Amino acid sequence: MLALHTLPLLLVVCLSSISFVVAESPFLGCINQIFTTVSSQSSQRSAAACITECASNTYALYITKGFFNYPTNNCLCTSADIDPIDYDYFTTTTCTAGSEAAVYRTSSSFTFKGCSSGTGIISSTSGTVASPDACLTKCAAYANAFYTPNIFGSGYTCACGSGTLTTSTDRCTTSNYYTFSHTAVATASGLAKKKRGFEKQERMRRSQVIRERGWDCPRGMKACNVMGVSDAWECVDPEADLESCGGCAHGDYVKGANSTAATGVNCSSLPGLLRGSVTCSSGSCQAFACKSGWTLHNGACSRSLTVQL
Repeated sequence: MLALHTLPLLLVVCLSSISFVVAESPFLGCINQIFTTVSSQSSQRSAAACITECASNTYALYITKGFFNYPTNNCLCTSADIDPIDYDYFTTTTCTAGSEAAVYRTSSSFTFKGCSSGTGIISSTSGTVASPDACLTKCAAYANAFYTPNIFGSGYTCACGSGTLTTSTDRCTTSNYYTFSHTAVATASGLAKKKRGFEKQERMRRSQVIRERGWDCPRGMKACNVMGVSDAWECVDPEADLESCGGCAHGDYVKGANSTAATGVNCSSLPGLLRGSVTCSSGSCQAFACKSGWTLHNGACSRSLTVQL
């Protein structure tokens, strides 16, 4: 699950228009560097197709292909926070083909309305959050959500409100706010429907597993292969297990099969870590100290400098 920490992309000077609103999958901005953990990457023909591909993740990062059909894999899925310094503060809401990724929330009751000046936005609901998704969640009970990446600090300044503000689809610079709106009815019905859908899928999955195996791991745990032992399994918590973070480090257990394809990662084996300086949190490895010559960024150790697009 944890594979990329820095994604090198070549700068291709070519502009192309992409839609910044997809139904219930709002545009969250353009980023000109990707320095975050992604769970998968693929080639997709459109932002909508990328969002569908990334449905099980929080964010879909879509890069419109430029010259020579570059990049090959232009759709990246992630649930990791988007670093505020990744944002392009000098572009319009049209991201540059081949060199910038348009960020979308894969599922939300909010829609992107454009950019607003900060006038009248700051209120008692204002504060700093870790991610765009955290702001939309915080503002779920309000008609509007506003955020701006903190380029000189950390996180995002987020505010919620119910008033009507003038917006434009022009530049979302450091002095402007990304603006979103939704209706109370959409919030109540949409989120409840999504929750019921997930619960139904989980019940069906567990029923199928029990029919095939005659047993299943406790809720929230996965059956994983035991390294070096044929047709053996152990139940692990992929949200917190250090050696099987995000999934099974030695493959999911399937009765009668010996699949060894990893669906998770052994956090302690990641490069650049000081011994004992990593945890597994919410299915993601989080480092808190690195060896000399390595840099800690977004919970991972890296030798390389951030790649500019």
